[in-house]
Amino acid sequence: MPFPRLVAGFLAVAPLVVVPGLHDFANLPQSAFVQTGAFGLLLLYFRRAPASLPFGAAPFDLPLLAFGLWSGASLLWAHNRYPGFEVALAWLACGVVYFVVSRTVLRAPDREAVLTGVLVGGVLVAALGLSQQLFGLDLVTQVVPPAATFANRNVAAGFMVVALPAALVRFLRAREPVACAGAALASIAMGGYVFHTLARSAWLAVALELLVVGILGARLARGSLGRAKAGVAAAAVALLLLLVSLGPQGVRSPGAQLQELAAPAKARSAIVRLEVWRDTLAMIRARPLLGVGLGNHEVVYPAHTQTVMTDPVSGAPLQVDQAHNDYLQIAAELGLVGLGLLAWTLVRTARVAAVLVLRAEPEAAAPALAALGGLAGLGVDAFFSFPLHRAIPPLIAAAYLGLLAAPVGAAVESGGPVPRRRLGVAAAALALLALLFWSERRLRADHHVLRMLRADLGADWAGVIAEGDAARRANPFQTLGLFRVASAHLRRGEPVEAGAALERIVADYPYHVGALGNLGIARLDSGDLAGARECFTRVLALAPNDGLARFSLGQVFERMGCAARAREELQKAVAADPENALYVEAFRRVTALGDVGAGHAGCP
Repeated sequence: MPFPRLVAGFLAVAPLVVVPGLHDFANLPQSAFVQTGAFGLLLLYFRRAPASLPFGAAPFDLPLLAFGLWSGASLLWAHNRYPGFEVALAWLACGVVYFVVSRTVLRAPDREAVLTGVLVGGVLVAALGLSQQLFGLDLVTQVVPPAATFANRNVAAGFMVVALPAALVRFLRAREPVACAGAALASIAMGGYVFHTLARSAWLAVALELLVVGILGARLARGSLGRAKAGVAAAAVALLLLLVSLGPQGVRSPGAQLQELAAPAKARSAIVRLEVWRDTLAMIRARPLLGVGLGNHEVVYPAHTQTVMTDPVSGAPLQVDQAHNDYLQIAAELGLVGLGLLAWTLVRTARVAAVLVLRAEPEAAAPALAALGGLAGLGVDAFFSFPLHRAIPPLIAAAYLGLLAAPVGAAVESGGPVPRRRLGVAAAALALLALLFWSERRLRADHHVLRMLRADLGADWAGVIAEGDAARRANPFQTLGLFRVASAHLRRGEPVEAGAALERIVADYPYHVGALGNLGIARLDSGDLAGARECFTRVLALAPNDGLARFSLGQVFERMGCAARAREELQKAVAADPENALYVEAFRRVTALGDVGAGHAGCP
């Protein structure tokens, strides 16, 4: 099979990968598929020994290499290297895809084949998502429907953003009625699905893509827009309007569906996002040049936040794992140096794409326009979401960069066969084997995490501990999974075992409010009053209004015989949660003791 078709098949299948029986049943298996598939393609590339394009000849070789090296180097000063390692591995796989595409799709039909792969994946995902929305199809588990194969509809919308331009450009270039109608239907399916996701950032991105493709694509249309194509376009618009008017209950005006955006949950989401951006800017100001290290936004963020996010049901502190703005997150993690290297890549992308779209022959300009449209949409979506930290959008972006680089590479004289071909084959084969092993471990660990969460729902504390230990054996680097294990130990009256698990979490996530609070409880229950006091003090430094931490610190002081300090902390606990009978009763009890222990030598 021709190599470009292998790449096209890889791009078409990747968005469809889901594995039932996992906690992260979408992004994790997609990430594993992308990483192993990328190095599988690299192995085939070296085995086939094509002509070698000298490194640096393709326009994005140096910017991408510099960004990748800096991202990897940032792990040296990251507090917790494991999250950054996962991101670096995902980006490395995408870099491999860029390398392979930029060196193998040198002919116009090859580039069209790659775009076809993106288009097929987009249409299949859109068809599934529309079926979920309109007919309640439940073949794939969804967290926030209609999510297609992405668990969350906002993430699915991000993929639609990068895939849609392939259909739009295909419509512009279509010469035959069947091809024209097929491209129009593909555009309708993806556009309609984006509407039903109610993802506002995706809507904005699609609007920009329509402008880019509409304005820059005028010269690429084969001849004038004849009556047949105009008729197809008019019918497509009418069909799209009908599609966005349909819902599970039948025909419904788009305006009625838009009312969902005014729901309190949506408004709260926007407010929370602005708060996260504000706190991320504080992180950037604290370490502007180097950042906190790749993947460490979630690790360091609680130390800079002014508002502790809580679960709306349980009230428990939540860990913010994304900035919902990839540019801010990159600046926070990689510093202004990393952001500058990303800007270098973006500027070069715009220049190369502009030259191809405006000056190249239509056969080379059309794929470039599709790539430019998809990358522009991705750039908009990245302002409000985190597509660069998912599995599929960076993959498609890497393929698009390869498409933009390929015509430039085709004009450069080949450097002959790939040097040290056998070394390349061996290295790619070893990397593929290592990734297969590591992917299996990650998937197995995530399966046990799901079983652990199910046991937790059933209050099966022994099952929680057993499944958590199994997950830990499969992937010993993912320490956050120990939180449920520690909670199960606390519920079983085993503070020492709970403390051991929580200390591992706090070592990797020193500002994790929930882990610090539970560690304080475990130490309090085991009689370590000094250790408990330290934990609750750290919690209150991060969340001064945490009523439970105030109450627990009051208990510590009460056991130390420091009634005055205990009364002070318990009074603050009652002020934070006046309806909590436990806090009120403890405050009354300590108040009745008077100022006993106020001058105790051990009292602060």
